[in-house]
Amino acid sequence: MKKLFIATCFTILFVGNTFGQAVVDIPISVKNNNGDLWIINFGLDLGATNGIDPSLGEYDGCFIGPPPLFYACWSLPPFSGFLSSPKDYRAPGDPPAFPFNGTIQYSIIFVPTNYPITII
Repeated sequence: MKKLFIATCFTILFVGNTFGQAVVDIPISVKNNNGDLWIINFGLDLGATNGIDPSLGEYDGCFIGPPPLFYACWSLPPFSGFLSSPKDYRAPGDPPAFPFNGTIQYSIIFVPTNYPITII
């Protein structure tokens, strides 16, 4: 029975590391006056970069298919608007370590820009 428990623990740890998610994952909602809602995630992970990290679920682009009337996503560094993702995870410091008590800048882009938006 003890061997089964240990094997199960290693399996859970292996699956968690293989199909990992960010250590700190914070979802936020971006809503316009029409009630359109986008949920985008940001956070911290020891293996994250300032670019696209597919292992953390990041991908370039805010949507798949034709652009919707309203959308929101993260503009990735250097915040030029060319690289965007609905998820943006960053490394906590240089070298990356927890606990982290510094500052990291995140930048939201949304279209169209003439609506007031609410961030929840």
